[in-house]
Order: sequence, then C-alpha cells, then structure tokens
Amino acid sequence: MRSRAAGPLWALAGIVLLAAALRAWRLGHQSYWLDETFTAGIVRRDFGGMLHAVRHTESTPPLYYVLAWLWERVFGWHEAGLRSLSALFGLAAVPAAYAAARERFSQRAALVAAALFAVNPYFVWYSQEARAYALLVLLCTLSLLFFLRAERDGRDTWKWAVVSGLALLTHYFAALLVAPEAAWLLWRRRSRAVLLAAAAVAAVAAALLPLAIAQRNSGHTLFIADIPFGRRLVSLPKKLATGELGTPTPVLGPAIGALLAAGAILALVTARRAAGLLLGLAAANFALALVMKLAGLDYFFPRNLIEAFVPALLAIGAGLAAVRLGPAIGAALALAGIALVVQVSVNPRLQRDDWRGAVRALGPAAAPRALVVTPEVGRTPLEFYAPRTGPLPAAGARVTEIAVVANARPPRFAPRPPPPGFRLALARRTASWEVVRYVSATPRLIGPNHARGLRLDLRSGAAPLVQLGGG
Repeated sequence: MRSRAAGPLWALAGIVLLAAALRAWRLGHQSYWLDETFTAGIVRRDFGGMLHAVRHTESTPPLYYVLAWLWERVFGWHEAGLRSLSALFGLAAVPAAYAAARERFSQRAALVAAALFAVNPYFVWYSQEARAYALLVLLCTLSLLFFLRAERDGRDTWKWAVVSGLALLTHYFAALLVAPEAAWLLWRRRSRAVLLAAAAVAAVAAALLPLAIAQRNSGHTLFIADIPFGRRLVSLPKKLATGELGTPTPVLGPAIGALLAAGAILALVTARRAAGLLLGLAAANFALALVMKLAGLDYFFPRNLIEAFVPALLAIGAGLAAVRLGPAIGAALALAGIALVVQVSVNPRLQRDDWRGAVRALGPAAAPRALVVTPEVGRTPLEFYAPRTGPLPAAGARVTEIAVVANARPPRFAPRPPPPGFRLALARRTASWEVVRYVSATPRLIGPNHARGLRLDLRSGAAPLVQLGGG
C-alpha cells in the first residue's frame, strides 16, 4: 500500500526534475534582450535607486525587482545568475499546479497538469527571463489553489488574499484573474471572511493605483497599440502551444494546438463544473483585457495575459487525464514541449535579440568610436553591454571608428557608403542583428546628425552614441 501511495509522489518528483532541467539548461546562453537589460541595470543600483527606477522606467509594480535586487547581491547580475531567480519561480509553479489541480480533479489529472506546466514552452521561456512573469505565474497558480479551497468549503480565504495581493504587487494584470476569483467567492460564499479578504486585495490594488498612473504616463507601453490587434489576438493560442517565437517545424504547432483544444473540450465533457469554472476564469481574463482595450486602455498583449494560461492548463490536464488515451496524449505533449525547448536552445532565430553578440562582434574600443543603433530603443542594451558608452555630444566627437548596429529579424540592410575619410572594415550579419564598422587612419569629427545618416534601417529612428577608448 505504501509503495502504491508513493507512486504519484515519485511521478511528481520526476516531473519537477524535468522542469528543473528544462529551466536550468543553457540558462545564460542567450543575451539579455531590451527589457532584461532594464532589469539588470535596475537591480545594480542601491535600494532607493532601484525603487526610483521602477517608478520611472518600468510598467509593473516593484515586488519582483525587490526580490531580484536581493538575489543579485548573492548571484550577480550576469545572465545565468539573475535569470536563476525566474527559473526558481517557474520550477515552484509545477508542484503548485499539481496541488491546485488536485483540489478538483484526480491524482492522474494533477500529474498531467503539472507535466503541462513543466514542459510548456511559453512558461519555460519566461522561467529563463529576468522579468516578473515567472513570479506572476507562480503567484497566480497559488492564488488559484487557495481560491479553489475557499470556494469549496471556505478554507484558506486569507491565504488567497495574501497570495493575490502579492500577485498584484508583481504585475497589474494579475487583477484580471484575481478580480473574477473575488467576484465568484463573494457570490458563492457570501461570508464575512470572504468580504474582508476581498477588501484587503482591493486595498492593495488601490494602493498601487498612483504608481500605475505614473508609469502609464511615462509611455513605456505605447508600442502595444502600434501592433495590429488581430495579430496580437491570433498570437495568443500560438504562444501557449509553441512558445514566444514559435517553431520552424510546420506540423508541430497545429498538432499541439489541436491536442490542447481537445483537452479543453474533454474537460468540459467529463468534469463540467470544475473545468467550466477554470476555463471561465481564463475567459474572464481575456474578456476583461478586451474591455480595457475598448475603453482606451490597450494593454492586450500575450505576455500580459500569461496568467490566463494557468487555469486553462489545469483544465486541459484534467480533460486529457479523463480518457483512456489521456496519458499517451499527455506524453506526446510533453515530448513536443521538450522538442520546442531544445529548438529554442539551438536555433538563434528562436532566441532573444543577441545584443551581447553584436557588441562582441565590434570588439573592444582602442580609441573613441561613434556608435549608431537602430531601433532607437537599442540604446539601452548597447550601453549595457558596451562599457563607457553614452550619448554622442551635440558638438560631435573626434573618432577613428564608426560602428553601426541594426537589430531586426531578419536583418536585410545594405551598408551605407562610408563617410569621407572612412573605409568599410566590417559587415557582419546574424539571425537578429547586423553590424557595420567604418574606420579612419586619423580622428575625424562626427556629429549626431551625420551619425544618424549612417543608420542601416531607414524606417526607424537611430540613437547616436560615443564609446570612449579602453573599453
């Protein structure tokens, strides 16, 4: 009897080990991309400077940055060290998913749900990124766990409130899951404990409102509205199935999507009430984001809605486990997820923008050189990886080298003609960037406007910079 009872625990342990391996594998292999360089720059400041930077350069609440600030003191700010915090959060979400699924479904369903969390390429991607999303997934999974307990018999109402408050302190869009949970609890339980718990969560949301308004006024999220809404909407199921940048394998994405959809349908057929509640929470999440967009608050963007995938995957796991072929389908999804994670690790086209590689291609600056980067937001990662770099003065600078960096997927730009007195010394292209270097035998004055004229991507603005020699 003991060995039989221990079987599911051993299975869960194996799933957790698989999740750990996927999240730890080549954790520091990829360069920081734009947003991660903001994180790395923020956590290297003193505590007060970190909080100030969150207010003025970020679009999320401070909890993740506080934890990352503490983590950086021990593990450093380089890629593997800082990302390991997200890997830990992503790993912890796997047993949390098991516990949440077990509140409503069988042990087998809980194991399938945990396996889906372990291998889901979208969850693995953000478990390897120095941003708040892995913590958001963990806290929303725990919020769902305590919500299900409170909904059934009133247990753990305050645990739900605490975890939900922490989720709000991690990302504003946690509210799109927490608010429907609160509304359902208030309707179902109608108890003083639930009312007080919901009020506590609402108080956290109200306390965050001034920060949210200040961050919105900074304009850091305006890029979302520039992306066609149809493209954003269609990308949601794609990212759940195949991860952040998809897969070059033609049949893999549709096959995974079909199996996930089948799991959701089976869940509604075999466990209508429990699965309907979970899928209803996911649908409410998307609906609230859509209402916000229609009201002029357009934050409808896949990674902002990652918390909706939490109840969806729990329900899908239950649906797959309820049929005879469920374990086989779950195993197929697990193998597909592993294959997708491996693809990302070996295919540069599926990886983050390689700013680190672009700077390495330039080599060290023996003397002052001008840098021109497109798009203009590339200034932040370029300054992060290229030491002693800052804005090119309005009066210009005397340099013997001009380096032009373009970030694009794929880069297809022809080098501009060399400026007078300069010659083309390097033109190199990879999956995510192109680098061109011009050199001169003697220092020559280059101003910002002249530098901008050398940009490779004429559709985009450019940031003219100067890197001092010896860096």
